[in-house]
Amino acid sequence: VDTGSDFFRPYGPDLTGLLAADAGAFGIKATVTLRLIREAAAFAFASCSFASFENQLAALSAVAREGLASEAFGFDPFLQAQRLQRESLGSDAKALLGVMKAQTSVFGALREGAKIVAAGRSFLDGVPYSAHFTCEARTQAIADSDRAEVDRIVRAHGGTPVDATIPTVMRANPFGPVNSMLGPKGERWVPVHGIVPHSRAAPTYAAILQLYAAHATEMAHLGIGAGFMVASVGTTGVLLEPVLFWPDAVDDLHRASVEPAHLARLPGFAANPAARTLVETLRLALVDLFFDAGAIHFQIGRTYRWRDSLAPGARHIIDALKAAVDPHGRMNPGSLGL
Repeated sequence: VDTGSDFFRPYGPDLTGLLAADAGAFGIKATVTLRLIREAAAFAFASCSFASFENQLAALSAVAREGLASEAFGFDPFLQAQRLQRESLGSDAKALLGVMKAQTSVFGALREGAKIVAAGRSFLDGVPYSAHFTCEARTQAIADSDRAEVDRIVRAHGGTPVDATIPTVMRANPFGPVNSMLGPKGERWVPVHGIVPHSRAAPTYAAILQLYAAHATEMAHLGIGAGFMVASVGTTGVLLEPVLFWPDAVDDLHRASVEPAHLARLPGFAANPAARTLVETLRLALVDLFFDAGAIHFQIGRTYRWRDSLAPGARHIIDALKAAVDPHGRMNPGSLGL
């Protein structure tokens, strides 16, 4: 099946869109044609501290609505502390080298490198909720102008600027190893996520906190920690990503994915089936909570309730398409709820 033009879409009904996000339920993509976008020539970075999630969220939403940042995300105190504990000094050195290589001049490399070295690992000490922004543009003057507007919005929502180490390092080292799928001591980790409109982000966050409060005693007894990442998605959506950490033994997925040298440095834990069971209960409850909030999801797979969200007419069309392209149900059965 060829789904359309190789230089423009859509040409008639968008078959590419219909088949592209199917989580493998409709078939295997043998060849794809992608539109290239010229990389930005100039960047400016900003990080800030907020006293509350509500202020952090309001600033992220305001920046997103103005289209000022290509990346805008934030952490709660728990996840922030986890991330700052995770990596080794060796990976710090590699990250610093990446930042310096990303600069367009020797002076810029030395300046940015010196800033990060001076900030060290203490730049978020005393920061309750942090937010981080990357502004991209054709010229440095435009990027700096956008960052100045970000700074104005941050201050208007009660934020205080801090060293922009995190977005600077992430932009210079965008595709690192997936070592963060384990906590700083080797804790197991699982994320759940949902994208909601700006207007529904705060109520959804409050509902997640209520869920945790209902299980707080058992979570504390079993050593289960809960963190939170928030990020803007385009101008209309907010990604909420609650994450759970718990002491438990690693499995084959971790051994195959985490760098061996990194894995060897982690103390690790014995198997903890009781904690794992509660984490699974919380995970499924979070999936249902996002469904009730009308959230959408990336990486739907077999986890999120996509088919349940369809109106009956749309469900009929999807079921008919599945029957047409996969009559025996052999393609990734269970994905998309099919």
